Amino acid sequence: MRRLSRGLLSTCLATGVLVCTAATGRASFDMVCDPALTLVQPVMTGCVSSAMLSPGGDTRMTMALLLGDRFAPDAPHIPSSTPFFSWSAMPDLLHPPGPQASAGGAAEEPWSPPPDISCVQAQSGQKAFEQAVKADATLAEPERAALLALRGTVFATCPDYQPAALDEALKGVALSPAGRAFAAYLRAADAFYAADYPKAVQMFAALSGTPQGWVRETARYMQARAMLAEARTLAVDDYGDLTPPEDPVKRQALDKAAQDGLAGLTAYLKDYPAGLYAASAKGLYRWGYRLGQNQAALQAEYLAMLMRPPAERGVPMRDFIQELDNRLVMAPQGLPLSDPILWATAVLSAQRDDGDPAFWSSVAGLHADQKALHDYLAASQAFYIDHKPEQVLALIPDPGPAGDGSALTFSRQMLRVMAMQALNTPEEGESWRALLTITKDPARRTLVELGLALYEQRHGDVRRVFAADSPIGGWMVRETLLTRTADAALLLQQAGSAQAPAHEREVALFTLLYKELTRGAPGDFVRHLALIPTDAAKGDIFAPLSPERPPLKVFTEGTTASDYPCPSLQQTASRLAASPADISASLCLADFVRLNGFDDFVLDQSVEGGQLGSGPSLFTGAAYARQAIYQKVLATPTATADERAYALFRAVRCYAPSGINSCGGAEVPPSQRKAWFSDLKKSYPKSRWAQGLTYYW
Repeated sequence: MRRLSRGLLSTCLATGVLVCTAATGRASFDMVCDPALTLVQPVMTGCVSSAMLSPGGDTRMTMALLLGDRFAPDAPHIPSSTPFFSWSAMPDLLHPPGPQASAGGAAEEPWSPPPDISCVQAQSGQKAFEQAVKADATLAEPERAALLALRGTVFATCPDYQPAALDEALKGVALSPAGRAFAAYLRAADAFYAADYPKAVQMFAALSGTPQGWVRETARYMQARAMLAEARTLAVDDYGDLTPPEDPVKRQALDKAAQDGLAGLTAYLKDYPAGLYAASAKGLYRWGYRLGQNQAALQAEYLAMLMRPPAERGVPMRDFIQELDNRLVMAPQGLPLSDPILWATAVLSAQRDDGDPAFWSSVAGLHADQKALHDYLAASQAFYIDHKPEQVLALIPDPGPAGDGSALTFSRQMLRVMAMQALNTPEEGESWRALLTITKDPARRTLVELGLALYEQRHGDVRRVFAADSPIGGWMVRETLLTRTADAALLLQQAGSAQAPAHEREVALFTLLYKELTRGAPGDFVRHLALIPTDAAKGDIFAPLSPERPPLKVFTEGTTASDYPCPSLQQTASRLAASPADISASLCLADFVRLNGFDDFVLDQSVEGGQLGSGPSLFTGAAYARQAIYQKVLATPTATADERAYALFRAVRCYAPSGINSCGGAEVPPSQRKAWFSDLKKSYPKSRWAQGLTYYW
């Protein structure tokens, strides 16, 4: 979850490297997502990334989509069946990792943590060492076996390994020149993993002239790594953060170690441009720049990487984007705008509700050659900042090429129809349907389906979403309409539909049964209990838009009151069907609601306007509130003394222990709660309900 702040976006320099100052504030975690189901997303919540370029999307997702347009191999594979998602929900974002360099004596990958390196990573180079030893024909079999056994055991006890064990393990083994080189390499590696980096540098340097090719190359690489590891020990504070030391002597030592490490990487790559560790060495440049606080060089490296095909970056896509976000988007030094991808990322971030509305005017002159992208950003500015959807249609007058699978073209198509939606044009519905016919990617299709469903909701045609020929198949859209908007007939239809997915059928049935029970149709509830499958789920939690099965057995095996005489729920519902004014049955239904977690239930809550499910519910009846039941009992002259006492007891308890109404309905003032309490104590002093209540809230 990333954002560029309003204040810091205001400065943009167009001299030398184009720089836009970026925010330092961030949210450092990805939250559980509950996105608003609306296409207009001007707020960064961390949960509204999508297959469309939009202000509310995570900056990392924006860069991923645009990189996918630049290099076809980067085209996003978004494993999402929902319109919106968080960055953390993309564990396999876009592609598998690219080819990785052999780790030699334990070389790290360029995207891994800083080169300290803990001894845990000592295991990573074992395979390469074994291959090199086996491939050297000059080694005698006894020394080969000894070296392999040594490499397999000496680091197994790291960090408790003692160097003397090397000599002990090789005692009595005649070593050839190559064998001595391998043994010397192991001693140097041991110093490295014991965090004695100055010693490791010297020992690796001593191997730079050895005739053994693998040892010579690996030692050259590891020498540079040891220098950077030494720099890291000087740069990292007690909390693991890179914090340059204030002491000038330590700062000078840090700068020298970082410069020496970079020089070592350069020397290695000069001699081994396609070497075993070339990709890793190139990646370590970025660590060298960071350790040396060389932001300009770091920016230049990232800008160059943005122009390289994926196979030449030496880092998997997701990790590269994360680096860009951490080192450039969130860097206090500023976000360079010389690359169109970073420029677009900054512009979209500025168009958020908490962004800088004037930012676009300061950078609109950049990248005029990128007309499609430029026009889209201008249209987004018109839509989100200027609130002039008619300008969107002027900037994007047609849907564009149907065969263009780019994220930018799809985003232009989406924004164009969103502008029609804002203008309520008669072409909107057909435009959504036309876009659906050419949209095959599942993640994109969920967005188009959401747009069409919102259109049907506004025009009162929700049933069309569930028609046999409906193009809307996304589960989130369909289940939202079922739980929030559908009437009893539609719910019953989907609960028994052989064409509907099993989860949708059960969601429809759960919603139907709950609303029949609590909104005045207990007879229908009793009849439809027979639809509950024999293998229905148990449990006491129903979460809309959850993959978990709805706990339908709550209606047949739910908890009933033990302190008030209540029959089974089915019997209670049957009594209410026969006599809706049955006070005892009404109190028993209220107890069922209380005991099974249905107070202030999610199916009774409203959705904010503009979202899917925010239209008027087509289900007859009002949302259930226990407090209203108790008030109705108290207003009924025929209620028995025990019924009135229990109603008073429960009405007062609605506000326990916080003083906030937990029973639903309008909150009553403390004076009314006191009156209920006093009435209970005065009128029914011997009832167990009066004796069980000592105060009100």
